[in-house]
Amino acid sequence: MRWSRRKQARTAVVGMAIGMLAVQSIVVEGAANAAVREKPPFQPEIEIAIPDRIFTETPFELAVTIDAGDRALPRSSVEVALPDGWTTPDDTVSLRPLPRGRSTRVTFDVTPSATVDSSSTVDVTLESVRWAWHESADVAVEPCLVPEPVDPRLKVPESAFSRRLEWVGPVVYDPGYTLWGASPVVDDEGRFHLFIARWPERNVDPAWRRSSEIAHYFADSPEGPFEFSDVALQGTGQEGDWDRYAPHNPEIRRFGDKYVLLYIGNSDYRQPPHPNNQQIGMAVADSPYGPWEKINPDSEQPGLLISPQAGHFTEGKMVTNPTMMKLGDTYFVYFKTRVGAKLVFGAATSKNLTGPYQLLEDPLTPEGVTIEDATVFTSDGQVQFLTTDNHGDVTGIVGGGAMFFSEDGYTFDLDRTSLGYRRVPYYYEAYGDFPIRKIYGPDPKFEQPKVLTVDGKARYLYASSGWNVTGQDRTVIHLLRVADHPVARGDERGTGCNLLRNGDLEAGTRAGNPPAAADWGVPATELNLPGWEAGSEVVVAASSASGKAGYGTASTTIESPSKDTVVGFNSNESTAPPTTSSIRQTFVTTPGQTYRLSFDLGALSSPAKPMGLTAQLFDGAIDSGDPAAPMAEGRVTVETNGFGQRLRDVVTFTATSDRATLVLFESSATTNSGNVAVDNVSVRAVLQVDDTGPELAAPTGVTHHLADGKIVLSWASVSGADGYAVSRMRCDRPIMVAVAHGRTSVALGASEDAGGTYTVAAFVDGQIGPASQPYEVPTDPAHEVPTDPTPRQIVVDDSDLGDACPGEPVPYMETGSWFPSGLPGWDGGPSRYSGAIGSTATWTPTIAGPSDYLVEAWVPAHATTTTSATYTVRHADGESTVLVDQRSRGGWVPLGTWRFAAGTDGWVRLDVNNSSVHRLDAVRFTPTEGAGR
Repeated sequence: MRWSRRKQARTAVVGMAIGMLAVQSIVVEGAANAAVREKPPFQPEIEIAIPDRIFTETPFELAVTIDAGDRALPRSSVEVALPDGWTTPDDTVSLRPLPRGRSTRVTFDVTPSATVDSSSTVDVTLESVRWAWHESADVAVEPCLVPEPVDPRLKVPESAFSRRLEWVGPVVYDPGYTLWGASPVVDDEGRFHLFIARWPERNVDPAWRRSSEIAHYFADSPEGPFEFSDVALQGTGQEGDWDRYAPHNPEIRRFGDKYVLLYIGNSDYRQPPHPNNQQIGMAVADSPYGPWEKINPDSEQPGLLISPQAGHFTEGKMVTNPTMMKLGDTYFVYFKTRVGAKLVFGAATSKNLTGPYQLLEDPLTPEGVTIEDATVFTSDGQVQFLTTDNHGDVTGIVGGGAMFFSEDGYTFDLDRTSLGYRRVPYYYEAYGDFPIRKIYGPDPKFEQPKVLTVDGKARYLYASSGWNVTGQDRTVIHLLRVADHPVARGDERGTGCNLLRNGDLEAGTRAGNPPAAADWGVPATELNLPGWEAGSEVVVAASSASGKAGYGTASTTIESPSKDTVVGFNSNESTAPPTTSSIRQTFVTTPGQTYRLSFDLGALSSPAKPMGLTAQLFDGAIDSGDPAAPMAEGRVTVETNGFGQRLRDVVTFTATSDRATLVLFESSATTNSGNVAVDNVSVRAVLQVDDTGPELAAPTGVTHHLADGKIVLSWASVSGADGYAVSRMRCDRPIMVAVAHGRTSVALGASEDAGGTYTVAAFVDGQIGPASQPYEVPTDPAHEVPTDPTPRQIVVDDSDLGDACPGEPVPYMETGSWFPSGLPGWDGGPSRYSGAIGSTATWTPTIAGPSDYLVEAWVPAHATTTTSATYTVRHADGESTVLVDQRSRGGWVPLGTWRFAAGTDGWVRLDVNNSSVHRLDAVRFTPTEGAGR
């Protein structure tokens, strides 16, 4: 706290400026050539109390406590100075003289502006006739939105970054190239540049290891359209060079007048992507248009920045996927590597931009999980590290984003880990006539996320994905915007913050302590219940599981879900708000805005009877007594002994002025010992979302037929539809599996795989209409689902990864690291491969009936494949191990014939026991008549 002389005392000051003065020493008349230190004769203390969380446009109470200290404080006043745009009905309160050792408390009703500001200041001035004391408090304002519903999959909270992401769409797609990873930077002229890895082949791997180059695109807006400019880097093609092949996964940064381009390269694309032939390089330029010069041009390996080191946890591993920042005078380069079978991030630091860089001793991210594709950035004053959570080990969402936080760049607070983003379909909005191609299945993830910050705040997220809206079999670059407020989507569209003060009814009860559970309840008139006016027959009580009669015949203590203080009503049935048995509050509204009232309600009566509560909303502030007719009203009933029912949207109303008053009162038709109690009352503004659009009918005539061994689903057209979304029921919920534009049919796939329950919904202008009636597609090609336990052929494919509902066996499971391959599988889809020792893949069939089965594994043929793949088969008689030379033959390779019991006890597992490439796709089980082996 600081103090100063008031400007009224200016005549006693020589040579000082007019205004409030922060005094170190004051020169007084008559004291020529001498400085006389003058201090105030009073020593008061000022304490400012502000709620822990403050929301935009939501009133809160600012409390100021004045303690006189050792000297009596003369008559004075308290004035509050608020940030721009904040309001209070009265910013000054007068105080009577305050005896020494005594204190007083004054409050201000404050409403923040609509702007989110992470660093505002509230200033308080205590002013007497000659002196003024000053105190300030920092405040942070949050956006006034309710969090979206809890996702049961989440292992961590969702970050503010994730909640603010909104879909922009594909920002770069090139008909001649597969695109991967787009790193952004802004030049001096405000032009936006993306550096993107691309290659001409349609497959992802191994094409990127052989053919990737780093291309430069530019635009006048971060949202495009982006145009191709030039190729920044290509592989040298020279034998012995560390980056002979495929500069990839670029990271562009600007430090001062230098542009820095980090990239990875490899010396032999025929090796799997895990050994240490993948390393990190750096090139620098004075312009994003180049020319790019590799660091250390005279060394044996120009451009090489970071390599695995002997004796370090990177020894014998890759170092790849770099991201970079500067914090203070230190440059940080973060990189992906491997610890055991998992992917983690390490870091290297240097005081010089071009190195040398020193590897930090330990991994920075959790061991035992697999994360990759990181981007580091500073936003809102903190280091944020965004990665892809490949298996959902960190966040609970497979392929979601894991966000880590750090203060110094060296250590990350793992307790603050949160969800950074979700999978593509969560954000997707229909694109009209674009024919969507889902290259990696119906639920793809984002790859290589990169964040663009502007003025110290994260503003855009660029990422590649197999969700291609151009209809081509290539990946494209998508863009999400980081909005200023959390973004509402579909059913998650939230409502505004609670406009009621003390809506949880916790403040003011016995100096902050609720009554004991055994108490009958304390009349609200004996307490300070901030924000509310309460009648004499309203009680404040502690929640409890049992009610007790009190105050004659109509008081009880009621349990509430929050297990805290509730408000009970002592009254009989009433149609108008009785003054003695109601609570009311006037709050700020916006004319034309729609609001929703919700609260918790409990009841108890002896004998048991339905108990009711009435809520009325009045325009403006109302006086006590019998007011005019309400503008909205709702009456709710709860069965007695039904403790703590959450009643949402009890009343929905539209404000007609800048104030409204809520009145709550009991409306129970009983004179017995009983009561209703209310808790957690809220009035929230409904987000104004324009959902208007053409009304679409539900598709009819859904049917299917067999064509070329595949099931084709068809339906009657819907007038006005742009296209149709086809969903398949899975785990009691619809999962979108296909989108049809300009046609009324879609191929579902092979007949043995396409069985299930489907619905079809039309859409136009991004709005999806009602779904059709569920339609059952039988699994059997003859359209008859067998009901007897007849043994039949079963194919378990790698596309069945995790395809099981709770309680069901998972047909195909992986551990370790497996990657999609460009080599086709048994049905033409992509196969998979791994060279990571310890990785496993397991196929588990559901056997209809016991029999001897011929077990075959599909092996994608390739010259670099292992000659000793270990398969373990579990069957009715135990386990058998089979070694297969995957290099010498491809296609269906028989493993043997064994007897399998009905059910899911049998399985086949492929173990990666050596570092050679192991390839897989499907395992087939065919019943035979021979004896088991």
